[in-house]
Amino acid sequence: MSSDYIPAISVQDIGKTFPRNNEESLIVLSSVSFDVAQGEFVGLIGPSGCGKTTLLRIICGFEKPDGGIVLIDGLPQDKPHRNALMLFQDFNQLFPWKTVLQNINHPLMATGFIKNKNKAKANALKRIEDVGLTGFENSYPHELSGGMKQRAAFARALALKPRVLSLDEPFASLDSITRRTLQELTRRVCEKYGVTVFFVTHSVEEAVIMADRIIVMKANPGQIERVFKNPCRESKDEAKRADFAREIQARLLEGVHENYGEITCAAE
Repeated sequence: MSSDYIPAISVQDIGKTFPRNNEESLIVLSSVSFDVAQGEFVGLIGPSGCGKTTLLRIICGFEKPDGGIVLIDGLPQDKPHRNALMLFQDFNQLFPWKTVLQNINHPLMATGFIKNKNKAKANALKRIEDVGLTGFENSYPHELSGGMKQRAAFARALALKPRVLSLDEPFASLDSITRRTLQELTRRVCEKYGVTVFFVTHSVEEAVIMADRIIVMKANPGQIERVFKNPCRESKDEAKRADFAREIQARLLEGVHENYGEITCAAE
């Protein structure tokens, strides 16, 4: 790796503690460090309460760590900025009184990212096309399905041309067919625009489908247990990917302190 290499995300020795009434403070994250390469997809899995969402919020500047630093493209990320955006599981991320087109246009104009109305509209329409919502530009959120709302929220984020997109289980509430469609759409569109993706999931299957690398966390306090490459990410064999996901799931259930050993995917 060259000496001038700069990761898209560099998480360096992050710690976070929350106070609790009449009790000792709760250490949520302790000494968390890792890098995410430019254009890489990295999935984060672990038990509830290990600090996954807190870590996402710190990466995007919504929470401040008690110690350590987050760098986006080599620069400190200590407050929200369009270079690192976050999508949530909640379907209600859109302004209900605005159409799909207006929802996507609004942050472009409000932030001054694009000042010309015609250019902003053209940008928004292109992102609508990217996520497969052409024909629904003038629809309001209450007229959309959950999956379509997530597509619109994704399009709004893309319109701001972020360097990093953090996903907090955005597909968890969708049916299996819609979820798989949006997993593949997200991967394809973010690759097209060179967006780096860091996502939290409780689904091992989702991590295997989407991630180039998978970070496994443990709780109490939240720390990284293991980081490994996903050898089945590009596999076309659904059965082998399913077997790989079941193997990871089985090992996770055995306990996060276990030595995971080598996990491999059979050659096609």
